[in-house]
Amino acid sequence: FPVTIPGRPATVEANAEVISFNTHSDSLTEYVSYHLVHAAPFSRLNEAKEKCLQAISLSVDSEAISCLEKMASTGFYTALSATALDFATINKVRGEMAAFELTTKNLLMHPTTYYNLLNLNALDLDQNTLQHILETGHLESIYNIALLTSKLCPKGVVYATSAPKTVGSYVVRFPTQLKVADMSWISKYAVTAYTNYGVVLHNVAGVRKITIAP
Repeated sequence: FPVTIPGRPATVEANAEVISFNTHSDSLTEYVSYHLVHAAPFSRLNEAKEKCLQAISLSVDSEAISCLEKMASTGFYTALSATALDFATINKVRGEMAAFELTTKNLLMHPTTYYNLLNLNALDLDQNTLQHILETGHLESIYNIALLTSKLCPKGVVYATSAPKTVGSYVVRFPTQLKVADMSWISKYAVTAYTNYGVVLHNVAGVRKITIAP
């Protein structure tokens, strides 16, 4: 890797490590009877395709959140509990990550936790966030940290993460493939969705778990 130090010529760092990781295959099949297809040929098959695609997408997202939980449970940081996701809590997380030269980029939470953020008053928000709310009416970030929601995220849990390049990402994620097979021996069509993906998280300091007490 080329390394540049101010005042010195560029050098090449040979201390690189190659890692291998397993990818995951995920598939789901939905069956549609002949008589349903003949009654509404396009709507029934399209409905089955959409159902398979959504199920695969949820499965992949669930695996990613599971990886975040494993990273956050390594004991790298001490457990953090709070009564609310307020300015003090977010600032504490930002400070902890900054100690490792990381910037807090995302807060992933359940929609109910996001709903509670709407109760924050103007004194809890920075000027940029207030200006964005006034212009758009939406609370999409706070202190320049993106707010992400997912029903797959456990209630009362918030995952703070740094930028993807400093914590990890989907190294492999092939587009979901759809196949329709005619299974005449059971008088049905089989709609199958398939994907292959690999998640690599390499920096435990880039994931911080916050537990919001009820």
